[in-house]
Amino acid sequence: MNITVVGAGNAGCAATAMLSLRGHDVTLYEFWDIPNNKNFAYIREHGTITASHDGKKSRASVHKTTDDEAAAFREAEVVLIFTQTIAHPMLAEKIFPFLRDGQVVVLAPGYCGSLYFLKQTGSKDIIYGEGESIPFDARLSGPGQVTINFTNIRNPIGFLPARRKDEGLAKIRGALETYCCRDTVLESALHNPNLIVHTVGAIMSVARIEYSKGDFSMYEEAFTPCIWSLLVRLDEEKHAVVDKLGLRFQSFVDGFSFRTSEENSQDSLSAFKHYTTAGRPPGPSDPRTRYITEDVPMGLCLLESCGRKVAVPTPVCSALIDIASALHDTDYRRAGRTLEDLGIASLSLAELHEFLENGR
Repeated sequence: MNITVVGAGNAGCAATAMLSLRGHDVTLYEFWDIPNNKNFAYIREHGTITASHDGKKSRASVHKTTDDEAAAFREAEVVLIFTQTIAHPMLAEKIFPFLRDGQVVVLAPGYCGSLYFLKQTGSKDIIYGEGESIPFDARLSGPGQVTINFTNIRNPIGFLPARRKDEGLAKIRGALETYCCRDTVLESALHNPNLIVHTVGAIMSVARIEYSKGDFSMYEEAFTPCIWSLLVRLDEEKHAVVDKLGLRFQSFVDGFSFRTSEENSQDSLSAFKHYTTAGRPPGPSDPRTRYITEDVPMGLCLLESCGRKVAVPTPVCSALIDIASALHDTDYRRAGRTLEDLGIASLSLAELHEFLENGR
């Protein structure tokens, strides 16, 4: 397949390498800080990414590396967007004119970012997909080098319009066979695990992050019994909101097990604990980690706004937003992703479901 990957960070480089090694023609497109992006410059000069995976190194030849939108998107059958979700509004304006009919455009993670593409003028026959996590857990280990720590067994994804999910899934599985369907993009957005695990883990560990200066591993250290109780409370709030919205709910631990475990019959909490001790990379090392600066405004603010819509209180969610805003002296609600910002707050529940189903 002809595939364009957007974003030359951890996730984008991992996907570019793995898809290239599987025989796809992959174009890597970057739009951010091109003059100072040493990793992107290296890949563009050498045309390769070296991936360390399962104890071996493989050098993948990249079909094309570009910052030119016309060159990046005109041949693509599938577009995979692996950027921070904060960039979605700007990215939609930048690349939408170059997208074409018949493409499947996947945002991973999504947090309902596909709705920014629908806001652009003009109608195009595009199916949008939103993953709730990235397929490969990876870290850049040097210019043109990526270490893949973990590959998800399954990757749930929602589509917009939902009525075309079978068509969208068939296309995306031609690139990554691990994808499987959620009912809608909103359901996928609210099941992004980072909304739960990143926010609680990072906010409640911020003193340790700041003090340790990098000698910290959130997944191994953060989730003591008290902090786990807080995580469960946040997940229960999400459950109440999701139910009232008329969506399907999956608990954080069950979703974690579904994505990461070959055998889903095992205890879900055990799957999470195994993941936390399976040689996870250290971090975060900065109190302004994206675990807060992204997942609070994009995730918790979205959950809070959904709660407002269906009159479900979200005190833990709201408190975490307040604490994060105070820690960083930033009003995360002002920049937050909400139903209002997405343009769908005024819809009744019936109208919301119709919109998710039909994309209009």
